[in-house]
Amino acid sequence: MSRTNDNLITCMLITANVGTIFEESTLLELWFQQLKSYLIKIKPQLVAIHCQEVGGKNYETSMRNVSNFTDKILGDQTIIGDYSRVRIFLDENFQCLEKFTALGSLYLIHDSVDNVKLYNFKTAKYDLVEGRNIFAVSDKDDVRAATNEKRNIASSNAATTNNDQVSPPPLKQKTTNLAEHVEKVKFPLELFPECRWSRKGFMRTRWLFNDCQPLDLVNIHLFHDASNLVAMRATPSPYAQNRQKALEYALEKISKPLAIEVNSNNNIELINSKEVQQHDPNSGGYDDQVPLFIFGDFNFRLDTNRVIQRITEGVSPVVKKRSDSDEVLEFVYHRKTSSVTISGCDCDNQSGSKKINADNGNESSTPNMNSQRDDSNSNHIDPDDGEVVLMTIGKKLFDCENLDEMFRAAKNTEWLLELDNELDSFKNKLHEFKISFSPSYPFKEDETGGYSYMKTRCPSWCDRILFNSAGNRIIYGKNLEDDTSNATLDNEKRIALLQSQGDVIYRLMGNSVPMGDHKPVLLYCQLKLNRPNPPLKCNLTNSAIAESSSGLVQSTAM
Repeated sequence: MSRTNDNLITCMLITANVGTIFEESTLLELWFQQLKSYLIKIKPQLVAIHCQEVGGKNYETSMRNVSNFTDKILGDQTIIGDYSRVRIFLDENFQCLEKFTALGSLYLIHDSVDNVKLYNFKTAKYDLVEGRNIFAVSDKDDVRAATNEKRNIASSNAATTNNDQVSPPPLKQKTTNLAEHVEKVKFPLELFPECRWSRKGFMRTRWLFNDCQPLDLVNIHLFHDASNLVAMRATPSPYAQNRQKALEYALEKISKPLAIEVNSNNNIELINSKEVQQHDPNSGGYDDQVPLFIFGDFNFRLDTNRVIQRITEGVSPVVKKRSDSDEVLEFVYHRKTSSVTISGCDCDNQSGSKKINADNGNESSTPNMNSQRDDSNSNHIDPDDGEVVLMTIGKKLFDCENLDEMFRAAKNTEWLLELDNELDSFKNKLHEFKISFSPSYPFKEDETGGYSYMKTRCPSWCDRILFNSAGNRIIYGKNLEDDTSNATLDNEKRIALLQSQGDVIYRLMGNSVPMGDHKPVLLYCQLKLNRPNPPLKCNLTNSAIAESSSGLVQSTAM
């Protein structure tokens, strides 16, 4: 691959919730082979892999497998041979529950890219990226930092998949409690459902390629749906509201201007006069000029309330309760075998189908609950009734007829996406390429689960790759560049044009291969980074500089 020209960088961005693969070695191998096939085929110049649930769902026992995961990637010369610069940031310190996020961000830089720097959140300077390093991301006041534990990451003896290949150069590990090139934030306790800690937060890095404009890459993990019975009560669900608050919090934190780099003369380098205002601590300005790509497990869910309405229209549920209380355990929807069914979606069934109009999407009560039947003592369906189960909803049960076909068939994607609306609240801040793939979660977790969903949650597009307007503007499209009239396109038109002309790929990884309960989502694109105008210089007092840097360290240690 030739060296980069015109500040054009080919990128492969991947988000992957890897909780399952740490607990099943077969899945880890399948996951790795899929990643390897993409890297060998595409050879992107920047590979950014954002992982959630690093160490597994049972991280107390599975965290030791993290080194196997990183060694597997970095120990294969067919992958790593042309990537002499690697940065891996891992939050592994599960003993510190109030800080632990289980996030891991992996970055591989191809040798064809010159002059790559990372922003140092402690010194407010950009540091040159050299060599292959793994950083344990801990907090300044956490004496149990994972960097001081048992692992020796130096991989001079790392295994490779081909005995004829030479192992890569040894990895280095920074022995510090605070990874200075990453900002890690766990959401404050008041944002967590029921104010109980879980592994949710975000992790940011800021990059500089060839001294062009900076680029923010953010790994994020938002709250999940704990109970289908709660999620189905209203639109939007309480869980969706929690996710909205957490994402707003993250964007507010990310949008705050960073401290300004100090040059050798203790002057502050500014790109333009607008940036002076943005970095004024009293301005409170929104720094949306830095291209941002935020990708991770957003846990966005389909509107469970409306999904159930759509599938069960006209059917009243049987309510199953605990024998010793009024606690609802399940809603069971039956239909006669001779009736027509599946409201508004295409699924093969022995009873035929009928076409209905989509609902108007207004807030409503629990689906079809006004005429529900109490069948607390019924544990089975009498075959003589001529009824079959259309749908069953429990706390951790989501089962319906033809589940896989309904949620995986391309013909149903359009109506399902009508019920994917959690991103609507951020349409002026975040953008996404059109989804044309199946929901990324929840797939069966064993080696037979390449195609089938688990019957636990409503299949949804949890794993996403989003970007702000500045990020949209740097995504390269050949025809966009050739036609100057495209310079004024709005965000949505630009996104549609890029996708229709094949300038980007947005898809699942391992569409029919077992990859764990979450299938990774991939975005392949080219970024054209702009060179700033010659920087201005602005003299600030040393005390102002120190105050700004101090605030940064505090933010990082949250």
